[in-house]
Amino acid sequence: MDIEFSVNDFQGPLDLLLHLIKSKKMDIMDIQIDVITKEYMEVINNSYKLNLEVTSFYLVMASELIEIKSKLLLNDKQEEEKDDYEDPRLDLARRLIEYDCYKEISETLKDKSYKRSEIYTKLPENRDNYIEEENLEQLGNIDDLVKAMINFIKLKDSKKPKNTKINNTGISIKQRRLEIKSKLKKGEKTKFISLFDVASYEYIVATFIAILEMAKEKELVISQSKNFSMIYCEAL
Repeated sequence: MDIEFSVNDFQGPLDLLLHLIKSKKMDIMDIQIDVITKEYMEVINNSYKLNLEVTSFYLVMASELIEIKSKLLLNDKQEEEKDDYEDPRLDLARRLIEYDCYKEISETLKDKSYKRSEIYTKLPENRDNYIEEENLEQLGNIDDLVKAMINFIKLKDSKKPKNTKINNTGISIKQRRLEIKSKLKKGEKTKFISLFDVASYEYIVATFIAILEMAKEKELVISQSKNFSMIYCEAL
């Protein structure tokens, strides 16, 4: 089980020590050990609710402060002037600076976590679930088919030159019916306009009549989901 070493809302000895240094407006790299040690011990002594485990945890830092204080008292000026001299406060200062950085980052992350808790996200879904299937119904109005035919001819005229070559043989409606029948596969819907392969009036008219005859004789069915939508043909 994790134990939280807390004294007067300070989360551990370093937290308490950092607070005391900042409240006295001291430079972390030049801590007045005698003043801070006295303030630190007063806080510990005034915390009557501490149990033995928490008290011992804070007393470790108190002993470290006393040790640093004693080293400073023992070192004379001649010792401090040596090139290899290291201030006994330096290690503690480094730890305090590192702790202060972690504390600042922790507060930033805590704030971001709070803001993130106010945002609700939704897992992505398959867009196909929201696409409505075409409900094709048998086309009952011949006017729609004629309009589609006229629009198709206009489209072909705008893209290809008219076929002005004289053809004495003509185009057989019977032959077109056989060709359409072979192109349509039973159970599969084919776009109406895809049955017009050649952009000549004779071919378009023959194909159109062939489709009407096949629909009349129930060789194919013509369907459309709604007005102005794509028209399909399907072999029966």
